[in-house]
Amino acid sequence: MNSFYADNSDPTFGLNRRVGEILDALVVPADERAFGVAVSGGSDSTALLALCADWARLRGSRVYAVTLDHGLRSEAAEEARQVGAFARRLGVPHTILEWRPEGAVSQASAREARHRYLATWAADAGVSHLALGHTADDRIETLLIRARAGSGWYGLAAPQPVSASPIWPEGRDLRLIRPLLSVSRADLRRYLSSSGMSWIEDPTNDDASYERVRMRQLASVLSDAGRCAALKAADRLMHLRAARTAQLRQLSQTAVDWRVDGSAVLDLARCDEVLPETRFRLLQNLLLAVSGEAVPPPLTAVDALIARLERDRSATLGGAWLERLGDDLDIVRAPRGGARTPTAPEISAMTLNPGDAKVWDGRFHLTSSPNETPRSVLSYDDAQRAGMTLIGGGEVAHRMRRTLPVLVAEGVGHVAGLQAAETPANAGFFARALHRDRIESLLTDPRADLLTQIGRDNLVQD
Repeated sequence: MNSFYADNSDPTFGLNRRVGEILDALVVPADERAFGVAVSGGSDSTALLALCADWARLRGSRVYAVTLDHGLRSEAAEEARQVGAFARRLGVPHTILEWRPEGAVSQASAREARHRYLATWAADAGVSHLALGHTADDRIETLLIRARAGSGWYGLAAPQPVSASPIWPEGRDLRLIRPLLSVSRADLRRYLSSSGMSWIEDPTNDDASYERVRMRQLASVLSDAGRCAALKAADRLMHLRAARTAQLRQLSQTAVDWRVDGSAVLDLARCDEVLPETRFRLLQNLLLAVSGEAVPPPLTAVDALIARLERDRSATLGGAWLERLGDDLDIVRAPRGGARTPTAPEISAMTLNPGDAKVWDGRFHLTSSPNETPRSVLSYDDAQRAGMTLIGGGEVAHRMRRTLPVLVAEGVGHVAGLQAAETPANAGFFARALHRDRIESLLTDPRADLLTQIGRDNLVQD
């Protein structure tokens, strides 16, 4: 009978070499070698931490471990401390993050909270790459879960070797890396056992009320050939997704005019040259980047939006306002109120202290010089409704100006100076639009090449 992995007489299966090659490819640039590892204490993340610690020692790099104590089980705090003790034995600094949710917690809300805590920790620690312990088993489980839910090919390709943090703006500089996607959970456990390392068993991993557990149980009865076939299918889908992502990146550079006021103009004529689904995904990402929202509208809504714009000149979706002018599609952050945008998301006020650099409304990076005094920042619309005298912004069309940041000083609103690049801290009050940064993050290269380049040599080919 064929074995899923060849050379199973070696309990480590060359894991240090294989994972080290992946880390060499992903943890860049060379002058910024510090990275993080998220560790729950289970076998996958425990093995990942040990492998990353070995690699870091060989490369002279710094690695940090982080554990989220979610408080959802009484054992969680003690398990986090056990992870800390293990990390110390490896010589790795370890941080415990505490989350104490109130009320019922769904899997989706727990995932969002986990990523938000990790993104905030990474920003504070100066970590730009965070390693996660997803394995080949997770790829099979995800394929089954999403196929059962009716997901299209794009969703079936996940998880990716590299992706952006799903949290914006806190995670805007964070890349999530998954070095173990070509490694089975059984291999990792053999590696740990042969090295005298233990792990924590989470009882929820056996709770069949969770869909992932049910899919894990289903995957466990697949034959070696079935597992191989599932992973090969996921590989092909990931390569397709990588090709589509590259096409979207190219379109975002050639078919979009990114304006300093945070708006964007899409050249519809250029988009006619690509498949409809590609156009839909580009527009979906543009809506998210321009609006500053947390999640994009579904593709079905984007499809309906495009059909509506064939009939009407303007429309709103996902916190953005769109207007078609010939072959150009103007996309701006939807202002709150009025007949056209009655349900647009509110734009929150914030305080900008001297020397601050903050993200406002998920769309602008604001800077204030050290000699300023603390000021409130409002939207242009809100300042106008408050009856303030407004200074600046006259060079920006009114529909774009309405959602620009305004600094309030002694009852007068000063529209931020708009910059295309980062501004020195002593330059007054300036804003740099983040919409292009965000779409570049959304269209991160998933590095599908690593699935073929590394780890596939140990698969038995039929």
